[in-house]
Parts: sequence; structure tokens; C-alpha cells
Amino acid sequence: MPGEFRNLQKETVAAQLSFLDTELKTGLTFARLALTARDPQKISRNLSNARKAYETIIDYLADLPPQAPGLDGIRERLNVLQEMIQSAEKI
Repeated sequence: MPGEFRNLQKETVAAQLSFLDTELKTGLTFARLALTARDPQKISRNLSNARKAYETIIDYLADLPPQAPGLDGIRERLNVLQEMIQSAEKI
């Protein structure tokens, strides 16, 4: 039974990391669109979506074990997303 639990736990963490990776890619895409758009409505909409992705990732990070494999890469790219959001807010 303990082996099964560990396997389920690993699978759950892997699924969470995959979700965060996808959400991060989506947020980065929206941030890029906000940074390159000229239309204020498009900038606002894409920036709002980038922020939602950022906030979702922050919420889910708290549920992961700190030593989860790949978490450092997600945190690094999350910092990039945050910087892009801050840059887009200045437009």
C-alpha cells in the first residue's frame, strides 16, 4: 500500500507541474501579446489574462512540495512573466 500511495503522489505532482507549465506558457503568450499590441483594448484584455495566469500559478505553487522536480524552472519563468506583466502595465 505505501508504494501505491507514493506512485499516486508522484503522478499527482507530475500532473500539477504539467498544469502549471501549460498555464505559464499561456500567461507568457498573453503577456507577449499585450507588449506587442497597439490597441489599448487588446493590451488591457491580454494583460488581464496574463495576470490571471500568474495568480493561478501562485495559488497552485503553494500546494506543491518544495523539492518537486522542475519547480525551479517554473519559478524562473514565473519571474519572467511577472516582469513582462510589469512592463506591459507601463504601456
